[in-house]
Amino acid sequence: MKNASHLTTVLGLNSRVTLALSIVLTLGVICLVLSQVGAEEPKLTQSGNTQMAQQPPPKQQKKPPQKKKQPPPKPLDMIKLEASFDEKLFPIFEEQCANCHDVGEAERGLQLLEFSTFLVGSINGPIIEPGKAEKSKLFQVLQEGSDPHMPPDEQLSDEDLSTIKSWIDGLPKALKSKLGKHDKDGGTPHLH
Repeated sequence: MKNASHLTTVLGLNSRVTLALSIVLTLGVICLVLSQVGAEEPKLTQSGNTQMAQQPPPKQQKKPPQKKKQPPPKPLDMIKLEASFDEKLFPIFEEQCANCHDVGEAERGLQLLEFSTFLVGSINGPIIEPGKAEKSKLFQVLQEGSDPHMPPDEQLSDEDLSTIKSWIDGLPKALKSKLGKHDKDGGTPHLH
């Protein structure tokens, strides 16, 4: 208080004003120090209670970049595939293969005149590899010089072979899961 009485004498202020100035200066210094340290000022809540303000959450560490997810495969449009079969392959099979691979006459269980039975294949399994004509049993037995060779006594035209190859190559690979099989006795074909 020695400084306060000196201040009173120098400025000609009374002791109350001097005390008030001392308190204000002291509070100012305290606020300055606290702001430099990072402490937060208390805040009044709606209820009137004093509460410390919440500090902002710490900065989150950057997450490693995630691989982009592949979009789910498009659902198979079986109606569109069947229409394509009927338009492109049915005419060839009807002319060249119906004597041996029709519904009534299905050598080795292979019925080629209906899309659903075509997908099932023979008693040995599927005859196509969707998207890969060269690996498809059907396309392999149609090649000149193959053993066995289909049809047995003649060769399909290059145009017919090209149509069959293009059709198989254009099939979505997801169709593989739809290919079927025959019952154990070689009877009723069914799709998966």
